[in-house]
Amino acid sequence: FAVRTGVLAARGGWVVFLDADLSTPVTEIAPAITLLRAGHDMIVGSRGHPDARISRRPPLLRRIASRFFDGVRNLLVGLAEFYDTQCGFKAYRRAALAPLFERAVIDRFMFDVEILYLARRSRLKIVETPVAWADAPGSTVRFWPGLYQMFRDLLRIRWVHRGFEVTQ
Repeated sequence: FAVRTGVLAARGGWVVFLDADLSTPVTEIAPAITLLRAGHDMIVGSRGHPDARISRRPPLLRRIASRFFDGVRNLLVGLAEFYDTQCGFKAYRRAALAPLFERAVIDRFMFDVEILYLARRSRLKIVETPVAWADAPGSTVRFWPGLYQMFRDLLRIRWVHRGFEVTQ
């Protein structure tokens, strides 16, 4: 909800957001803006990209859960071409993405997946770029409730946006 509200209230040409814990440092903003200036609509920061610079890895259970999530996400909504949909670093060309945020219905952790799903179906220019990243201990995600919510939200994305595709 907060990101959607911010994107829709933004007045500049670009919107960038990153996790408040600065797991991805603010130094990643300039390269993302360069990619937006080059004509991309959406920049997806990636911890899973082979060139990502990870200085502190998350705990093993979280890495296993992440792989499980990737498989379920790919099964339910696709997006297998992306290494990492959940990195808390994204940059957008506001004019291209604001309509997708207006259409979005997911308010919590899966909003990234929903926006990426809609962007891909809208045939926007999306680039996944490696970022510097360090795990910030103290995640607020609780495993079992989070697992239930993940399934629910992925199914909701698939159901609510069935048939949505921009033809050009």
